[in-house]
Amino acid sequence: MHGRDGLFALREAAKRGEFDVVIAESFDRISRDLEDGAGFFKRLTHYGIDIITVNEGKANTIQVGLRGIMGQMFLKDLGDKVRRGHMGSVMREGKMPGAVPYGYDRVWNEAAREYNTGEREVYEPEANIVRRIFKEYAAGKTPREIAAGLTRDCVPTPNGGKEWSHNVLLGGKGCRGILNNRAYIGELVWNQCYFVADPDSERKIKRHRPESEHIKVDVPHMRIIDQITWNAVHAKRASRSTSERVENRIYLPRNRHLLHGLLQCGVCQTNMVVTQKTPKGDPRMQCSAAHYRQACEHTKSYDMSVIEATVVNGFKQNLVDAESIKEMTKAYHARRKENDQKNSGERTDTEKKLAKLTLNIDRLVDAVSDSDQPVPSLVAKLKEKEAERVGLTERLRLLNAENVIALHPSAIETYKNSVDILHRSLLKGRNYGEAEKQAFRNLIDRVVVHPTGARKPYEVSVYGRLSALMGVEVFPNMRTVEEIVSEEAIPASKTAVGRD
Repeated sequence: MHGRDGLFALREAAKRGEFDVVIAESFDRISRDLEDGAGFFKRLTHYGIDIITVNEGKANTIQVGLRGIMGQMFLKDLGDKVRRGHMGSVMREGKMPGAVPYGYDRVWNEAAREYNTGEREVYEPEANIVRRIFKEYAAGKTPREIAAGLTRDCVPTPNGGKEWSHNVLLGGKGCRGILNNRAYIGELVWNQCYFVADPDSERKIKRHRPESEHIKVDVPHMRIIDQITWNAVHAKRASRSTSERVENRIYLPRNRHLLHGLLQCGVCQTNMVVTQKTPKGDPRMQCSAAHYRQACEHTKSYDMSVIEATVVNGFKQNLVDAESIKEMTKAYHARRKENDQKNSGERTDTEKKLAKLTLNIDRLVDAVSDSDQPVPSLVAKLKEKEAERVGLTERLRLLNAENVIALHPSAIETYKNSVDILHRSLLKGRNYGEAEKQAFRNLIDRVVVHPTGARKPYEVSVYGRLSALMGVEVFPNMRTVEEIVSEEAIPASKTAVGRD
């Protein structure tokens, strides 16, 4: 049900008892996923709500099971048919399914007054940029230098942006990159990868097929790069690459550290990203525009542990200072209209995250309830998700409170107390739990890192959320595991809940 906000809202309305029956054309209009369809039917049945379809009448367990199986088979068969159709177009006609690569354009059919499906032709303005990229790389320039030159010359990126990244040339995160696209030498390679949906988040994940399954077709009319230049570029790439594992590369799971998503460059205001790690294993942060696109002069990297300690030790003094609160109050009124627009997008994003999180909690509850033995790992995961849920709920409340005009003195005092409670909790150690991280994000809007000289003390500015002045519960009350299970319509006595 990820991404189906309407169906999620329908299920929540059913929980509140706002209607007695759901009417649909067919059960596959509700869901073609076997798991989601069965879960939706199970919950509505518990709430005493019938599902009635036009072609089959009142839904029952057998119909839901069969429709779920048939729905999933339909989706798989449809995907196979589309893939076979694409394969025929590639092998017989040399057509290119999917998006148009950089350097090419669609072929216009004047007689039919439409574009010919799958046909591509060289688009010279972009093809000249492709030739420039290959020529400069073969001459010894690095991808970052090439990207910086294209940005400096105001060449639009493939997606129409202004700043080029070296990843556009080399590939990464599922992209093959301009330097690896064999279409530029007149060879169409298809069936290199496929996508699968993560069963928990339903995010599409790219997986590569073995080279034996790749389909290669010669398309000489699409050649942009001569073979000598292509070979020179890839010989240069091979000489620059290494087969040894890079031990200093850091892989930091998202949302692991306290300041995730809050750090901003003090020069260009873009987000800062993890680029390397210290000898102790802590991440080092750098301006993303400087690191990826060389579009910012702020090139220094910063030790995350030092930034974190600086923020934790100093944010209380900065946020509860009388003069700071006075300035925040003025800014609150001055920027109210601007924040309404900003918070509209953040509110939508928070609502979606909350919906996904609720679904994850539902699935964990099902897993706990189906077990006859204590499941401490599942219970621990459930508690972590609950902490994240209450934090997002509180953030959503703060975003919705932005339309309040006056600030009562008691709200200021509540705000001071909230900052003090969180500060004392953070000083206990660096092993912050989900509750502390969510509370920190509800109080802090962003942390700006200003450029400093080599080996100089770090300079950071901590900005509190204006909406937090309305009063924020730093650690909202969390439901117990039994309460979570009970609210999801499964008797708590049926579960074997692990105790701490």
